[in-house]
Amino acid sequence: MGLPTFLNFNKNIQKHAMTVGVILTLYTIFTLLIGVAWLIEIKEQASLYKLDFRVDLTGIRTINPRMAGFWEKEGFLVMGIGFAILAVLYWITYLMRQRLLLAVFIGLMVIIVTLNVIGMVAAGLKLKFVLACVVMFGLPVNVYMLVVALQLHKSKFIFTPRQQG
Repeated sequence: MGLPTFLNFNKNIQKHAMTVGVILTLYTIFTLLIGVAWLIEIKEQASLYKLDFRVDLTGIRTINPRMAGFWEKEGFLVMGIGFAILAVLYWITYLMRQRLLLAVFIGLMVIIVTLNVIGMVAAGLKLKFVLACVVMFGLPVNVYMLVVALQLHKSKFIFTPRQQG
């Protein structure tokens, strides 16, 4: 069973593959900048220049309410680092035409799409509708990247020239 015609990118897979790389790069830059800015803001507010990681982290959240924002916004920086690794993996895959690395990228994208769906449902259940809407808008972009990567894997990196006329 094939994909519908509006999801078939085989005619110009090279353009779509390049678009996926650009989307990943821009998202990585945005996520890292926001993550670093939040981390600096939190450290300045709480004056935490030295962190002791040997302390039980669950107790800190209840004892020091200023730390509660740190644990939520710190994840944004970790997510940015993860997407940076994913973007480097994709660009190496695309430029060197490595099918094995593309299979690894596809596996990671399947995990990301699954986590997006779980996050959207969890945010809806916690009545955080703004967060659910943000995840809902990111889900189609991740699905687009997954579909393009699947079709790129299927085409074996054989790019057909565009037909004139």
